[in-house]
Amino acid sequence: QNGSHPSTIVEEDEEVDEEIEVESDDNCGMESKCANDCNEINDEHVGGASAPKRGSKRTTEDTSAETEKTESLKRLEGEDEEEPWEEESLRTPDSTDDESFDFDEESESRIHDEVDDYETQHPLQQTLLSALEIFERGRAFQEASATLRKHETGDIDESQLEDIWAYYTKRSDLLLAYNTKAINKETGQYYIDDHTRLARLESQIQQEVSENGSPQISDTMARVWMYLAQYVDEIDPKKYIRLIGRILTSLTPSGLWKLTVIPQVGRDVFIKIAATNRTIVQEAELRSPATRMEHMLKYYWFQYLLTTYLDPINALNYSVSCRYTRARGVRLIPQVPLRVTEASWQKSETAVENTPPKPWQRLDIMVIPDYTHSVFVTYFVEFKSSIENENKGQQKENGTFGGMLVVRDDNRKLRPNVNEPWGNAVVAHTKVSPLSRSVVRLSFQHVPGRSYGLWHYNKGVAGSSLSVSNVCVRLLLY
Repeated sequence: QNGSHPSTIVEEDEEVDEEIEVESDDNCGMESKCANDCNEINDEHVGGASAPKRGSKRTTEDTSAETEKTESLKRLEGEDEEEPWEEESLRTPDSTDDESFDFDEESESRIHDEVDDYETQHPLQQTLLSALEIFERGRAFQEASATLRKHETGDIDESQLEDIWAYYTKRSDLLLAYNTKAINKETGQYYIDDHTRLARLESQIQQEVSENGSPQISDTMARVWMYLAQYVDEIDPKKYIRLIGRILTSLTPSGLWKLTVIPQVGRDVFIKIAATNRTIVQEAELRSPATRMEHMLKYYWFQYLLTTYLDPINALNYSVSCRYTRARGVRLIPQVPLRVTEASWQKSETAVENTPPKPWQRLDIMVIPDYTHSVFVTYFVEFKSSIENENKGQQKENGTFGGMLVVRDDNRKLRPNVNEPWGNAVVAHTKVSPLSRSVVRLSFQHVPGRSYGLWHYNKGVAGSSLSVSNVCVRLLLY
């Protein structure tokens, strides 16, 4: 029908049939081969490796393919399941071992201590360049130095030099005000401790405080004044106290107010002198040359210092001089008896004449040790000797006398001497040997931190005795 020869059509049909038959034979062979492989794999999985079937041919390639299939099946069934791989960089702290994230606080603190020690020993090596240091070494300083050289050669006059240097120092002080801890690496000192700079800052603060037109001082001088007034240091806390005193001398009330309240962003800072813990007004009153004694007596610290240098009798006389001294001076409290108020000591017949003093009891009656000015000890003494003498004035000639000593008890290395002078350990004793049957009073000025004890001594002959009774203590307090 298509115009082709019949024989050609038949041949083409035969060729197509042959191709179909060949493809079907190949497919059947592949199917049978896959079935055999799957049966062998299942047999190995269930009961181990089985013998090859009859008529099948096993090669090296087939064996390796079967091994790969077996491993894949095992991985799928979970028999040989491995932990999933995870990249170290993507692991979280929870997925890692705890040991790798242990924080060694001991090592950390040791490292910080070593760094602090190094910074303490080498402060300049750890200090970065500050803005003030860059300014002092940079172009501004070179220009100011060049101006000074021109003035020496006569190229510029005095007024031009003052203007240029004033502009240079104004910028330098501004940088210092915002970094008062800046260190000059060439000298190893703080820039603010330079004597020339301190004198300039002192003069500038006094000038701005004395001006009546402005209600406050400049920001630069305000920051410098805050640093000087609030300076705190364990080694030298009163480092700038003299400079502060010179600034406060002869200031008007408005000038004192400028230095008392410093305006800051959002608030006002009330300034106190950290070295003395006094306000600006109090410090100025004490340093003013027009201050009267009445103002001085109002302060407790003045009364305290003044009475410290007075002996007990003069301190009492001073404290009754006026109403201010009565309120803030020393006062005498009532007598306090000791735990043991009487005792007697017999000197043996074989004892030598000059026997050393011996301790009796401690004076532990300090009510307020830090505020105790003086201590008075009174007692009644009586001597008895084997040599009877009606005349009491001859007792000293016969050697029958003795008494009490107040000895420091806070230092065990201090001991009274055998004879007079008693030494530094003894703080109170009678200058004249007491008589028998008389009242003796000892007094000494207390030093904070010290403790004391009562000792007795007997310089009488062998067999004599010393008796004391009615021992009382009275304190003089600030």
